[in-house]
Amino acid sequence: MEDRGGWREAAPLATQEVHAGERYDPATGMFVSPIHPAVAFGHETLEDLVETAAGRRDRFHYTRYSNPDFRLAEEKLARLEGCADARVFASGMAAISAALLAHLQAGDRVAAYRDLYGGTWRLLTEVFPRYGIGTRFVDTGDEEGLARAARGARAVYVESPTNPLLREVDLARVAAIAHAAGALSLCDNTFATPVYQRPAEAGIDLVLHSGSKYLAGHSDLSIGAVCGGVEALRPVDSMRRALGGVPDPHGAWLLARSLKTLSLRMGRHTANARAVAALLRADPRVARVHYPGYSGMLSLELASGGPDAVARLCEGLRLFRLAPTLGGVESLVTVPRRTSHLTLSDEDAGRLGITDGLVRLSVGIEETADLLADLRRALGLALGKSS
Repeated sequence: MEDRGGWREAAPLATQEVHAGERYDPATGMFVSPIHPAVAFGHETLEDLVETAAGRRDRFHYTRYSNPDFRLAEEKLARLEGCADARVFASGMAAISAALLAHLQAGDRVAAYRDLYGGTWRLLTEVFPRYGIGTRFVDTGDEEGLARAARGARAVYVESPTNPLLREVDLARVAAIAHAAGALSLCDNTFATPVYQRPAEAGIDLVLHSGSKYLAGHSDLSIGAVCGGVEALRPVDSMRRALGGVPDPHGAWLLARSLKTLSLRMGRHTANARAVAALLRADPRVARVHYPGYSGMLSLELASGGPDAVARLCEGLRLFRLAPTLGGVESLVTVPRRTSHLTLSDEDAGRLGITDGLVRLSVGIEETADLLADLRRALGLALGKSS
């Protein structure tokens, strides 16, 4: 299939989403990329097989190494993130684990802001210490503390916005701190997506995604990705081959297909989330709303009622489904302390501000008025009518 390039380098994001990585087949006129379910790819000569297996020849060999559907998704996502390349994985945690393990070994240390997804927290605090890899955490936004923690560290790891408190991080400062210490900088960009933030432009070395969320966008695909420069990705690619955390080819194809509508979906998510945030901030039954003004993620704390009121709110919602994920076209609600951050100690959760009263909303693309009505009704069930 032919690459009909020429538009790519300066094209706006929406055009990149549709066309980047796609190929045109002049023999059939097909402009929708096919799916390649093959596990292995044939070779004409033994020399070709050996050279390809050794990585000295650029062609497909075995799907655990790569696959045309992987490359379609990777080229598209790399273009959107403004990176040289990308690698897809079976899940976000597979991507995060491989990215860190590719650059760490026993005796190394990670410096990280404290606000992290619960799965990443568990990786850094429970799994990595078994293999001699430590982590020094500092409060999110404490740049001086991060600079101290980065001295002697091999990697600096952040999220922005953070999960579930939606705190934003100065990524240019994080990258500068990491590089001054001779460390690799990594950022989880799941919540913002390249529509709202391109960490590589701020100097971040590796950009991570739980692609199961906004990138795939329909709550029906488990996939992850690492984007970055060629040198930073080379050991990540090797680690993917060694650990085998690759997606199914059809899943990678679905990711590429979903990326074509990313800007459209994110615009609708954001418009709805802004309306929801405005409603909640104006309601005296809500003590606090955490929302940076973009994307579809926000969290809230009720003014009274405790855990029972939280349960009534979550169970009283109808359009917002109670589920432990985010980023789909449907609106979702969860209590992070009971799902994504369940394994945190009470001390760690308290220090982070992740209480039993914190509710996280993933605002979907439904009709805005319907979502607002659903929240008003559920708040009434949880805390009674607003005064």
